[in-house]
Amino acid sequence: MTTQTPGGRDPLQQMIIDELKALRAEQATGFNAIRAEFNARLDRLVTTEAFAAEQRRVDQRFAEMGQDIVDERLAREKADDREATRRSQFIEKYELERADTAKWQRDSRSKWILAIVGLVASPIVVAVVQYVLGGAR
Repeated sequence: MTTQTPGGRDPLQQMIIDELKALRAEQATGFNAIRAEFNARLDRLVTTEAFAAEQRRVDQRFAEMGQDIVDERLAREKADDREATRRSQFIEKYELERADTAKWQRDSRSKWILAIVGLVASPIVVAVVQYVLGGAR
């Protein structure tokens, strides 16, 4: 005769059931540990991917900023070149105007000198001619 437990099972069956319950609890604990490790790795993986994406975005932004600096430098160099060209053209124009003014002044001076010489010399020439013509009579 075997003794029965309160659930209507004999002690061997109860021992097997208890062992199965313990095995199931160990199995659940193992699965939970594996799940936690997997989730932690998955969290790091997502974080790593997010970091890599952010790093790419930052690198791209730095590249854009570097290109902006290069573009700005080129624009400044072009503006400096245009300003230098404008100044040199202004200086050339000023020099031409100055040369024209100096030529006009020289020509004007020459005309005034000729006019003054003409005014002073004509009475002398007339006097000399009268003297020569009057002295020859």
